[in-house]
Amino acid sequence: MIKKRYTAVIFDMDGTLLYTIDDIAKSVNLTLGEFGYPLRTTEEVTSFVNNGSVKLIERSLPESARDEETISKVHERYIEIYSLHVCEKTRPYDGIKALVKKLGESGVKMAVVSNKPDILVKALCEKCFGKGVFDYSSGIGSGLPIKPGRECVDRAIKAMEVGREDVIYVGDSYVDVLTARNSEVFCAGVLWGFGGEKSFEKYEPDVKVSSTIELEKLILGE
Repeated sequence: MIKKRYTAVIFDMDGTLLYTIDDIAKSVNLTLGEFGYPLRTTEEVTSFVNNGSVKLIERSLPESARDEETISKVHERYIEIYSLHVCEKTRPYDGIKALVKKLGESGVKMAVVSNKPDILVKALCEKCFGKGVFDYSSGIGSGLPIKPGRECVDRAIKAMEVGREDVIYVGDSYVDVLTARNSEVFCAGVLWGFGGEKSFEKYEPDVKVSSTIELEKLILGE
């Protein structure tokens, strides 16, 4: 592969920048418990993520309770509960803070695009990395697009004022691969995420990386 220096990087959040599954699973089960539904294992909850919190709740509910009204009601309560527990065990993966610092010092523009609620994406970016570290961050919500839709990346590219060919998209799941493909940008798949290699069995990224050092060299063209 010919080495190239990228001037901008778009990160997925859950499973890429941040280990979040413990807080998500706890919040899912607190919500299910309130409504009297069976609880889910962390492994089950892990398999339900990547397509946004509405889908997460739909998949977490028993099949007999997956009507639109129930999903909406339970999801609304889940967001309230998760907001209270969003950063108890959540943390950047090993090496991520150093990577983000190095990229910033090297002049690389950085964005976060997630299928997490927008208010929580922005809160976690600031809490885990500091204010103003990322040039753009976006989750989902009223009027906001959801991955793998192209508009998620288009908005980030426009905000960072960079060319599409100078952007690398970094994620840990097949949803991220599809997002990058739809957006016509290069995709790096990280192997430290929720599903590891299994996350890419159906859709392969352009390249896979197993460490933040490897990712740093890829982005900086070293």
